Amino acid sequence: MTTYESQPWAVSPSATLQAFTDGIDPAAAPEEQQLLSGISNASTAEKDLGVRVASATKKIKDWCAELERWTWSDTFEPPLHRDPYIQEKDTQRVDRDGASTDKNDVDGSTYWGSLPASEVLAYGARIDEIKEELEDLNMDELKGHILDMYPMERPRPGSGYGNKRAELHLLDDFSYVVTHTMLQALPCLSYLSQLTSVWSIRLMVLHEVPHFLAGLDDVTKAMRQGWDALDLPDDPQNSTKALDGWKEVITETRDSLQNKITSLGRKLDRMLDALEGMNDVLPDNWIDEFEAVEANYSKWAADAQKRIFELDMLMTCT
Repeated sequence: MTTYESQPWAVSPSATLQAFTDGIDPAAAPEEQQLLSGISNASTAEKDLGVRVASATKKIKDWCAELERWTWSDTFEPPLHRDPYIQEKDTQRVDRDGASTDKNDVDGSTYWGSLPASEVLAYGARIDEIKEELEDLNMDELKGHILDMYPMERPRPGSGYGNKRAELHLLDDFSYVVTHTMLQALPCLSYLSQLTSVWSIRLMVLHEVPHFLAGLDDVTKAMRQGWDALDLPDDPQNSTKALDGWKEVITETRDSLQNKITSLGRKLDRMLDALEGMNDVLPDNWIDEFEAVEANYSKWAADAQKRIFELDMLMTCT
């Protein structure tokens, strides 16, 4: 509860909405009833505005509370990586790449990063719904109506500040209630924007995680195969065809490894760029493993180039 909402004269948007639609709750506190009693004389147009403001404020606060209840484990690491006991007990339930990344092929055992895939999809759909509903509330229009209740005194051209006399404009009960309600909405609106932004980024990264981890496993295996491929034919001097075939395999392997690492690096960069400035971070071991693969490839490429050169020299001399 904010300092503003904790004031003894604060009235919840739910109570205000009820007062505009069904009348004041007889069980409400005396101070609340007294504050809301003045809106009974509001015109139909004023009541419509009051309903819109109170309803919008209530929805915004409810959305903030809803997003606050969403679970987050402070990591993008899949659960089997965090708990060796679970990993040993149930290695078939979730593999490193989060199982399927197909939206039409997910169940409760499929994880995208640290959250179930079904939960990631549900959260994403819900954020889209909230954004659409928030746009329909047209908060800028409502704020404009509130500001119109406060006439702005503008000095005449050439007049000095000392010659301008301040005027006190007293608010009627209706203006006070809707202003009071809107003031509750504004900090919640800012907070809601922060929550949806944070979760949108988290969900984007979670969508990317299974592809990244699958790619990391794939390129790690490919690197092992690449090192095996560097072995020369058993009797290179007796088969020029075998040597040419070996060189072709090495060239194809080099291109394949380079493409895999480049694609994987782009995935990693997208996640890191999205998380820049946030408290959420990628696991250090993911970055370490990728950098190790890059270093391993650099060493492999150098060795491959050296062996190809040596082979060319050998073929020239034979």
